[in-house]
Amino acid sequence: MGTPTPYGVYYNLSDSPYTYEFLYYRYYFSSVKHLEKFKRDLSGKVDWLNDSLSRRFGISFQSDRLAAFQLYRQIEKRGFLVEYVPAGFLYTSPSQLMCVVGIGDYDGK
Repeated sequence: MGTPTPYGVYYNLSDSPYTYEFLYYRYYFSSVKHLEKFKRDLSGKVDWLNDSLSRRFGISFQSDRLAAFQLYRQIEKRGFLVEYVPAGFLYTSPSQLMCVVGIGDYDGK
């Protein structure tokens, strides 16, 4: 594992022990401060984006993963590293991502 700066910052995200897993994706953070902010703000971001898209389009949205990626980009400014845990695939750039909207039944649970 790489060495952090004296302030605990990892500029190589793959060396960072600061990670958070959400809906099969593991997000890597450069500092504990960024990790804690992500954890603190995630629920609010999910609620806000689901509500915003639902009101805008007049149908229910469940955009939890999209909200997490959006928040990660807003917080982590020293790089981008997200792992899709089941396959072990690493996304090193937001340009590797594609958002696909699916239509299905939702039972409210």
